[in-house]
Amino acid sequence: ESRVIHDALPALHRALGPAAAEAAGAALVERGGMTLSIASRLPDTAIVLNHGFVSERGESLSRAAEVYRRAGVGRFFLSTPRQPRPEALQAAGLRQARSWRKFRRDAAAPVRPLSKPADIRDVAPGRAGAFARIASDAFDLGDSARPLLAALPEAPGWRVFQAVQDGEVAGVGALFVRDGFGWTDFGATRPECRGRGVQKALLEHRIRAARKLGCHTVLTCTGEAVPGEPQISYRNILALGFEKADLILNFAPA
Repeated sequence: ESRVIHDALPALHRALGPAAAEAAGAALVERGGMTLSIASRLPDTAIVLNHGFVSERGESLSRAAEVYRRAGVGRFFLSTPRQPRPEALQAAGLRQARSWRKFRRDAAAPVRPLSKPADIRDVAPGRAGAFARIASDAFDLGDSARPLLAALPEAPGWRVFQAVQDGEVAGVGALFVRDGFGWTDFGATRPECRGRGVQKALLEHRIRAARKLGCHTVLTCTGEAVPGEPQISYRNILALGFEKADLILNFAPA
């Protein structure tokens, strides 16, 4: 199950052309239990692309953090399967950041429609400009991330969708499929289109798409619940039949 999440960003990196990689400062490091997605020319808010995984028996957090620092990345997230010891975090110059709650559901379980019918379309390679613009704005990735995100429909295992309302793209979402698991990511809505059920419709569509693609399980995640926050995505996920799974533990520069 973890493999599908770890493989998603590497698949995107492998689809990048030279121009897109250059614009984002994109690089991929896979060695010794580390899988590190690097985008050194994006702003410090681009943690969804400057995000790496360190396996329990792999390289240390310190070595992974050093890779990012040598690349000139000021802020990044490193995820581990277990809570590191305090001394390991201190040695790496890291602190615990907000965790991401993972959810899973049976792909074959019925999908109870929660949204109005929506015109959701597949995004073909070479036609992901709207997806790249909406996703980069929603996740604070900066304009330099747009060529990188525009390559997503060409990446192995990835499918990209957009919801159209009144003739314009209102929201977007993506699905990565590997070994019977579907992983939903990059769900984003234009600010003026929020509150219309766009993300519910896109999540419903991706569940059905994963089932058609042969998945037995659909996975997704959002930020762990924090008191005082509305948790709209969290509630949407639960309403669509997902069950809470483990936390993805994140660590960032202190």
